[in-house]
Amino acid sequence: MKEYRCNKKMFFWKVTIPALFSLFLLVVCAAGSLYSNYRLLLGLVGLVCIYVIWNTIVTSSYPDRIVIRDKSIAFFSYGKCQEYFFDQIKQFRVRDTFYSKDVFIRINDPVFYKGRFWLNADYFNQGEELHRFILALEYKTHPSSLKAMARNR
Repeated sequence: MKEYRCNKKMFFWKVTIPALFSLFLLVVCAAGSLYSNYRLLLGLVGLVCIYVIWNTIVTSSYPDRIVIRDKSIAFFSYGKCQEYFFDQIKQFRVRDTFYSKDVFIRINDPVFYKGRFWLNADYFNQGEELHRFILALEYKTHPSSLKAMARNR
């Protein structure tokens, strides 16, 4: 079993604070729309706030801990766990960035509330190893993908 933990300070500033600010802003937009002529603008800002809160808290899309076992990978965030067994993973798609270790992971036809994760491997202990494992899992799951073929050249 291998466990990767996100730096608590970075997780607080990059994930928790924006979610709390979005919650505050949503309350302000809701209250302001009762007494303002800018209901459309406040409604649009409120929708963005709902999206941020949904991704952060409801779907747990930003894990603070990742546990890799012999037969599974588990993502933990705010006390919630989403575990995926390797033999049940049909799709494991990773969109990574060229200059950093930011990755967007989609597992098994992600639905509205699970299967999507954003993470920056730089904020995790042994982040380089985690980043390599995630990419290797994608190549193992999809060996004939264009991305895997380009890697093997």
